[in-house]
Amino acid sequence: MIRGKRAVTKLFTAMLIVTTGLVLQAADPIQTQMSSDTNFEVDLMRLTVNDDVLTVVIMVRNTSGAQALFRVRITGIYYLETGAGKKYHVLKDSKDVWIAEPHGRDGLSTYIKANGRQLYWMKFPAPPPSAKKISIVIPIVLPFENVPLPQ
Repeated sequence: MIRGKRAVTKLFTAMLIVTTGLVLQAADPIQTQMSSDTNFEVDLMRLTVNDDVLTVVIMVRNTSGAQALFRVRITGIYYLETGAGKKYHVLKDSKDVWIAEPHGRDGLSTYIKANGRQLYWMKFPAPPPSAKKISIVIPIVLPFENVPLPQ
């Protein structure tokens, strides 16, 4: 039996990651960028807008040949509306917890085995309907620029 809200959340998150991961394996990334330390390649897998929320899904692949730590402060993750220059940060819930998975207290932090990968998702405020493209900034990763928004 699963007890507690946190345990249920972890279970559903794990199910989402596994299910989404299986679906995303077959999908081509929208864009791929490398990390500044050259240990990782990061695939932008999907953008969706629902109920005034933008969901961003990325797959981090360890290309270093050895286990490596992918660690990013979540406060440094944002997207820019192309042309407007307005910055949108990852959302927090009513308990001041980041709406992103998997994450630690202050960021995305996972040891990824050699040639392994890790799926992450983050929620942001949706851009205005007039926005056509965004640029996504994740510390230590080159920016994903001029990414078309789903219409």
